[in-house]
Amino acid sequence: MASRLKSQLHMEFDGSHPSLYGTYLAACVVYLTLYGGSLEGLQYDYYGRIPSDITQFLQGIAAETVAAHGL
Repeated sequence: MASRLKSQLHMEFDGSHPSLYGTYLAACVVYLTLYGGSLEGLQYDYYGRIPSDITQFLQGIAAETVAAHGL
């Protein structure tokens, strides 16, 4: 799944601005950095625009990233 999502984290027109998935991932990282805790149980999916398997995967990546960097 990671390789499939890698190309979907940025907008196609410039490759530098985050896509919806990239924005979701960034929001998860910021939340965990500021408030700590866990994203377990978070059900927000941009009004159904992000499938639940993708939100869970991105939440896991965010948690791993924050833990790995001691944030």
